[in-house]
Amino acid sequence: GNPNSFGNGRRGSRPRYNANLAFILDNSALDARSYSIAGADTAKAAYAKARMTASGGGPLKIPHLLSGDKTTFFINYQLTRNRNGSTLTGLVPTLAERGGDLSGAVPAGGGPISIFDPIGGSPFPNNVIPTNRISPQATTLLSLYPQQNFPVNTRFNYQIPFVGVSNQDNINTRISQTLNPKNQFTFGMGYQRSDLTNSNGNIFGFVDKQHMIGINANTSWIYHVTQRVINTARYNFSRSNTQATPSFANGQNIALEAGIQGTNQSPLNYGPPSLNFTNIQGLSDSNAAINKNNTSAAGDTLMWIKGTHTIQFGGDVRRQDINPYSQQNPRGSFTFNGTATQQYLGGVAVNGTGYDFADFLLGYADTTSIAFGNPDKYFRTTWLDGFVNDSWQVNGQLTLVTGFRWEYATPITELYGRMVNLNVGPGFSSIAPVCATAVPGTACSVTASQVGLPNSLVNGTKGGFEPRVGFAYRPFKKGTMVVRGGYGVYYNTSVYSGIANQMAQQSPISTTARLSSSPSDLLTMATGLLIPPNQTTNTFAIDPNFQVGYSQNWQMAVQQNLKFNLVATVTYSGSKGTRLPQTFLPNSVPNGFTASNPLVPGPFGPSGYTYETSNGDNTFNSVIFQLQRRFRSGFSGNILYVHSKAMDDALGGAVQAQNWLDLAGERARSSGIRADTLSVQAQYSTGVGTRGGTLLKGWKGTLLKDWTVLTNITVGSALPLNVSVPLTVKGTGVTGSERPNLTGLPVYDVAGANLNSLAFVAPAPGTWGSLERNSLNGPDAFSLNGQASRTIRIGERRSADLQFQATNLLNHVTFPTWNTTLGSSQFGLPTVANGMRVLQATLRFRF
Repeated sequence: GNPNSFGNGRRGSRPRYNANLAFILDNSALDARSYSIAGADTAKAAYAKARMTASGGGPLKIPHLLSGDKTTFFINYQLTRNRNGSTLTGLVPTLAERGGDLSGAVPAGGGPISIFDPIGGSPFPNNVIPTNRISPQATTLLSLYPQQNFPVNTRFNYQIPFVGVSNQDNINTRISQTLNPKNQFTFGMGYQRSDLTNSNGNIFGFVDKQHMIGINANTSWIYHVTQRVINTARYNFSRSNTQATPSFANGQNIALEAGIQGTNQSPLNYGPPSLNFTNIQGLSDSNAAINKNNTSAAGDTLMWIKGTHTIQFGGDVRRQDINPYSQQNPRGSFTFNGTATQQYLGGVAVNGTGYDFADFLLGYADTTSIAFGNPDKYFRTTWLDGFVNDSWQVNGQLTLVTGFRWEYATPITELYGRMVNLNVGPGFSSIAPVCATAVPGTACSVTASQVGLPNSLVNGTKGGFEPRVGFAYRPFKKGTMVVRGGYGVYYNTSVYSGIANQMAQQSPISTTARLSSSPSDLLTMATGLLIPPNQTTNTFAIDPNFQVGYSQNWQMAVQQNLKFNLVATVTYSGSKGTRLPQTFLPNSVPNGFTASNPLVPGPFGPSGYTYETSNGDNTFNSVIFQLQRRFRSGFSGNILYVHSKAMDDALGGAVQAQNWLDLAGERARSSGIRADTLSVQAQYSTGVGTRGGTLLKGWKGTLLKDWTVLTNITVGSALPLNVSVPLTVKGTGVTGSERPNLTGLPVYDVAGANLNSLAFVAPAPGTWGSLERNSLNGPDAFSLNGQASRTIRIGERRSADLQFQATNLLNHVTFPTWNTTLGSSQFGLPTVANGMRVLQATLRFRF
């Protein structure tokens, strides 16, 4: 609507189209070699990464249909071709150990070991197992292990460069149509494709692949009822298809060749079982999976501007179909802790005896697990929400934002009712499987309706009321101080997804069990996956009155302008999570329990399954100090310091409470929260101000002006670490939930490691460990990144951006964590190193 003399509305000019083209390149030749946690000299992995983006848009003109005056389009395409390099390190069996000679085996702490024959109880002379005693299962699986490739090291002896390949294509388009001043339509569509090879990098050379295709479409209609009343209706649809193919799928049937019984024999699930050790490198491969998911969502928002109020009303409904074809553990898992080759006196294991790899060679496992059957699932769920918000500018000094939101997510159901929970008796005195519906061909004798439950086997939480309030206040009319604050409640409506996945892989519709060995009844690798009679076959159950958790978040900030273009801000943030997931092992007793032990109550009922409730909670508090320098004379900067404290007793996933009768004893520092973090960022742009070279001309001006240099330094205190003891909780088939006791020796910084293994000791038989969860500190954090970029003007309508970016600019090695499995030969050592220096170049052309 501007006169022709303004902007690009010049008489006779063509419609204005904009586009840009960018190339982002980096290469291993410019990057530093990955750090070796083993100290071995390994060649740097050769790789290259390339990304290209192209986008453009403008008026859309179709002869006799669209003139381009009211219709515009935008399209974007991104291509990624990456080869990602890293270094993989592990401890593999030596040639002597493969033949049964364990005389040189040294666990953490350097103490000697003694290996005893499970048959007869006599020691193997010089810790050498005769070759005729090595099980055929061990012989077959050992062939998958690579030979060590650098001299014997009690911690590591194998290292290789590794390259993973990922290719991705994304294309997105959007069309906007203005019919008249009251009606506007937009339509968008996207397509994504990706392929990953070696997505689960491991030292065994297994080649796993993953392929994904996704599409999404969205449309919206904006209707101006009046100038101050605007309604927006929207709809979105997305579909994805992801297929994961492990290395052995439709190939070599390792379980059959090794004589391992009880595994799923579908060709898609061929391959080795998972092997878990305390000392040497565990063996595993990914599982085959096909996931086809659809999501449809529709919503509407009405905005009403009335005086100093901006009020919004709205709601959404979303329907999600999740259709996985997968098995949880079709090839089975074996865990070796050295319990079979221990010496037992009076039924109690003697410290310093037994060795995990010796158990493996003899073919005895400490625990086994299996889960397959019912591979195709058709999960369904619906989300509903409604909201009202009001932004009220009370006056020039105060703005209030208030709102109310209601959310409800239905517990996930399976289209054919193929989910199983446990009907648990009072005090966990009994259990009985409950199926969502009667499933033909299975022993689903009790259904959800018979015990008063919906088909989801979990009662829904309908009270998802979420009030919100916030304010911004300037206490002094002529001052620059601003006080901001807010409070809100937020529900975790996505919690049901993991629950449904576990209930869909349970007996009697699936073959599932966790088995544990005992000195009188040893599990063998040949038959250890076969489920004996009277065994608890369900490994998971959930409280039918499980509640959706919520978090109360609050914040208060004071901001004040200072001299020299400085802005200081002090912020306090807090939150409290309620009804968070908490998992434990009912009727479990510590390793070595005997009925005559008065310190630990005896079992009250069946065990062997994990039970999930919503009785956990957490608290988080932090104070943030920020000093910011606004851009002036080419320089800006930001200093941010955060002090935090977080506590919780929420446990989920693979982490269970140590003592199911003392869940309060699990309250400890929250994982992943640092107590202190300091971040410093500085930016300088050349050619700004007379002192910055803005008057430079000629070749000096061309070379030095218009550069922006950015650097960021971050240091942080340690993350909490949790030390575990590789003991099996009696009767559960679960290893690693027990914690040790302290001996009184120094915990940190011993020769050759960061943690002193002699500072910890396994709890006495029949007792729980006294060390608190997450009570140790891991490595500190440090990072220094840099960036230099320049914009090059090429006429009125064209420009080019050139950028060089470096992560870990000083090539300083840091570690995310240390090994915390007591008894491991790598205890106290880094499990992996963070990335070393990487350089990346970006060139973008706009026209």
